[in-house]
Amino acid sequence: MRGKVLIVTGSTGIAAAATRLAAAAGARVDALFNAAGLSGRRFGDGPVHECTPQGWEITLAHNLTVVFQMCRAVAGRMLDQDPGEDGMRGSILNMGSVLAESPEPRHFATHAYAAAKGGVEAMSRSITGEVLRLDAGWSVTGV
Repeated sequence: MRGKVLIVTGSTGIAAAATRLAAAAGARVDALFNAAGLSGRRFGDGPVHECTPQGWEITLAHNLTVVFQMCRAVAGRMLDQDPGEDGMRGSILNMGSVLAESPEPRHFATHAYAAAKGGVEAMSRSITGEVLRLDAGWSVTGV
């Protein structure tokens, strides 16, 4: 069985690309792997007392909002499609960071980034509680 892979890079058009993929006539969406990541240091991310509003917004947009947009577009499509041969409708894996739970200030004191990755973890947990099964590592999997 052959399939297609859609790789989306950058933040421009992510929601549109996900929507096109999810709406493609007859297209089956078996997997989504979210590996969004951007260091916000150059935009003003840092320790909370030094983090700028712009650094906060850009870092969360690139590390959390993009993951939300992709999950939102693809999960609905997966839930609407018939289960595959394995009995599954699809899987979603959201990449997080150890900084969500164990920040290391000596090496990576970027609090917006840690908050964004914590948000990815929390969102993944809440998605699994609503519609999906939770697998190890807070991956959203097994629709």
